Amino acid sequence: MKRDTVVWVNLSDAHPPEMGKVRPAVILSNSEMQRIFGPAFG
Repeated sequence: MKRDTVVWVNLSDAHPPEMGKVRPAVILSNSEMQRIFGPAFG
């Protein structure tokens, strides 16, 4: 994923009031950091 890319994040495991929602999120880390550490979510 590239920096500044908008992705949809499923918050089904979150606590209320966000429970069961899908929200947009922006990738903030650069591609090099993702290559070294992997994505921050999984």
